Amino acid sequence: MVVSTISEEEFAKEITEFVRISKGDVWTLHKRPSGIIAKQSSICRFDDHPVINRQSHFIYNKKLSRVELWFMFYARNGRPIRISEIAEILGTKPESNDAIVIELSTHPTLQIPFYKLYENPDDDSDHFQFIDTSDNYISRWISAFGAEAGLAPKKSQSEGSCAQSTVSSSDD
Repeated sequence: MVVSTISEEEFAKEITEFVRISKGDVWTLHKRPSGIIAKQSSICRFDDHPVINRQSHFIYNKKLSRVELWFMFYARNGRPIRISEIAEILGTKPESNDAIVIELSTHPTLQIPFYKLYENPDDDSDHFQFIDTSDNYISRWISAFGAEAGLAPKKSQSEGSCAQSTVSSSDD
């Protein structure tokens, strides 16, 4: 089993650096009693689909010592979008991706349903082997696992884009 691990201290350093170097992407850091969170809010446009909003949060799971990407897509009317619809829009197939696990769970700080994406501890593939090790850990993590949340290059020919919002609430 090849699972990438990172300490909480290393996560704090890497996520801070990631936010600093993210060109064109607006990620914001939020310090909580439970730890540091990086957040992004995006307005996304994809071919043949209405405009949608994506919320993405990187959170360190202290209990399991792992990086987790919490995300949710919303229709313009505020309705959360199901993972099957998200996959159709993004052109991905999360059910056949053994590298990751996606669960609908209660967000640890917002206390509302969000999708939680993390590296599958039962998958024995080394998903970092072809990614430049000089890159920031979070950037490498996104390259390896972020496609299902629309954060990495898509595996399909479907074109789309997300423009990051600079609006951020300090209480969420």
